[in-house]
Amino acid sequence: MELIRTAAELFQRGRMYDALEAAQAACERSPKDPQAWRFLARVARHCNLPAAGADAHQRAAKLDPTLRPPFRLSPVQFRLLLAEIAPEEEIQVRPLPSPGQIRAGLLPDAEVARDPGSGRVTLFQDNLEEGSFSLAELLEHVARNLTEVKR
Repeated sequence: MELIRTAAELFQRGRMYDALEAAQAACERSPKDPQAWRFLARVARHCNLPAAGADAHQRAAKLDPTLRPPFRLSPVQFRLLLAEIAPEEEIQVRPLPSPGQIRAGLLPDAEVARDPGSGRVTLFQDNLEEGSFSLAELLEHVARNLTEVKR
């Protein structure tokens, strides 16, 4: 449990490779802990290790079937989905917050950000997908985030 806590602190501070090392150690120490595997999946995405992230999601789901892997779309499919939801809006899409954004205080798991200067909205596709397990859930998730960021 201590390793996961350490990994989470490193993750929140944007120290992704250190967080990855701690999360991997947590999974080695507690291989039957689905939450450790789920956290490893989150960190692996930020380290540009999508296959390792997918593997960790699968391991978590095998240990706890309620932890289903996220519903993923290609960047093109995500753009098409966004065009359906908000056809007139200019929205930037990125896979994840950048290291610079995280160092500046944006959470690594942020789903949306608005630039304070320009007002431009950025959606973070991987983080939006992380909490969605079907196309319908992803649609709802994206629409809710766009509504909230406009307030």
